[in-house]
Amino acid sequence: IGSGASGGAIQQYDIADSYPGILDGIMPEISFPDPLSTGGPVTDCRLFNAYFASGADPTITPVQQLAISGFNDYATCHSWDVTFATRATPTDSCDSSIPQAVRYNAQTNPHGVTCESTEQLVNQIGTDPTTGFIRNTLDNTGVQYGLGALKAGAITPAQFVALNQHIGGLGLTTGQPAPARSVADDVALKHLYADDLVTNGGLGLARTPIIDHRLDLDFAGMIN
Repeated sequence: IGSGASGGAIQQYDIADSYPGILDGIMPEISFPDPLSTGGPVTDCRLFNAYFASGADPTITPVQQLAISGFNDYATCHSWDVTFATRATPTDSCDSSIPQAVRYNAQTNPHGVTCESTEQLVNQIGTDPTTGFIRNTLDNTGVQYGLGALKAGAITPAQFVALNQHIGGLGLTTGQPAPARSVADDVALKHLYADDLVTNGGLGLARTPIIDHRLDLDFAGMIN
């Protein structure tokens, strides 16, 4: 029987989905489907924080920022930025046991150790021959940020347009906000699904008894 929260929930979903029969039943808490699917909203928070801090649209209020994010408390976005978005960078999440001298540095050590979280999947996803980095799995092309807030009348059409014009994406080799939207590598996406690296609710989960233990997080700032 599987039991665990957050990352422990992810492990249970992944195992039950990809390797049916190993777990007779699972009891996930604080559920997230898998690391890659969760990476989208986590990195969106980094983009929101950068955009709001840039002053590109000084008319947006904190209340409107909250409406755009979709959270009950915008502090959640700040938390995800400093705790998990760092894992989208090649250097910010390196363990202290990795000497600075061997870590990646674009100028002084371009072939050094990179600590971006999807590096653990490099054997399945492969590396991008143009950058030497693992193929990109993030994509926010065409995302209409703040659409729900616009429809609810919480932000103006002008604010909506400015947000989506300037929100950008994450730089492939930096993990930091960049002007262009993120575009996933087609080869990476093919392998993600072929190797069952994203939880898709297939036969494994369909045949696994699940007790989803939902903790009371109504006032913890999670998604509406």
